[in-house]
Amino acid sequence: MTPEDDRRDGREPSVSPPERTSLVWADALGIPNAITQTLANETGVKAAAARLAQSDVTRIVASGNGASYYAALALSLASLAQPCGVSVTALPAGVFVHGRYRWQDGDYLLVFSSSGELRDIVNAQKALGIGQFALVTASPESTLNALAETTLVVSAPEQRSLTHTQSYVAALAASLLLVAQLTGDDELELATRATPDLARRNLEHAPEWIDGLALDRLPPLAIAFGTSVAWAAALETALLLKEIAGVPCEGVESREGATSAMFALTDGSLAISLETASDPHLTGTEESCRSMGSRIVRIPCREDDDPRLVPILSFPYALALALRLAELAGRDPDDPPWAENYLSSVRAKRATAPIRERPLPEGSLRRSSE
Repeated sequence: MTPEDDRRDGREPSVSPPERTSLVWADALGIPNAITQTLANETGVKAAAARLAQSDVTRIVASGNGASYYAALALSLASLAQPCGVSVTALPAGVFVHGRYRWQDGDYLLVFSSSGELRDIVNAQKALGIGQFALVTASPESTLNALAETTLVVSAPEQRSLTHTQSYVAALAASLLLVAQLTGDDELELATRATPDLARRNLEHAPEWIDGLALDRLPPLAIAFGTSVAWAAALETALLLKEIAGVPCEGVESREGATSAMFALTDGSLAISLETASDPHLTGTEESCRSMGSRIVRIPCREDDDPRLVPILSFPYALALALRLAELAGRDPDDPPWAENYLSSVRAKRATAPIRERPLPEGSLRRSSE
């Protein structure tokens, strides 16, 4: 009996796909709890917001690498929706490495680093004399925490995979709460505090959604696009496809998807759109990509979801998509081929056990390829 026969009989398939059995998905199921614990850290959030709101700060320079940079970008983009006493810009941490960034009076660095060992900032802080900074991290016992003026600790109680799930989404929630407090945006604060339940809803729906796509072949390449804060979500979606499935993918803002990123699309490629309520650009960009032979995969958003929450709410769908593509590619999402190169390149201090040595949670199954 095939998995399809199982589904027709109303049973779970006999061979479960990776979005139901992998360690990274098991970690993702803990996202609602991680957000809840992070938002409950009132002292840390208020201390970080108070420092960023002080009169000596006229521009917040938010920075990180990879997914941490996308959390910084989400903060910057979300801050544009309401008047803010300070401007917020987001830059990858590598910008600071060679001393060619010209700091201005009133600049204050806000670092996002899940491990707290972001090499670019550790080295730049020591070598270039970067002054006081604030830190958002899941690792209070880290090099950057020892150097930071103030730290907002996000919760990641079950972050076992090298693909960041809990720590990334918790950092997103922390960044949105910081924006809400800096701008006095009560609506955004209420929306952010509702994200544990919304994330749980989407984690429950994502496996059904990915089954409905009926993906049966690996795309040669893909792009992901979203408008405003959803641009940060598009970058993360692209990263997940690259690191989990090995699919070349570019994440862009929606209009860039229609005017530049679609140029290399071919038959069989994927164009992944990040839906937000009343997005004026999404449909047009989808049509441009479809005209190049690309299949359109739209990550859903409910009409009443605040568009600024899309980086959090789209994550379960993006992860489920990456895991299904990894299955088609024959890649193990829990033992990625890039692990050693990543850890040696990015972190100032190694504190992570090799991924293959970490046990799966009870009830999860490795695929037979192991």
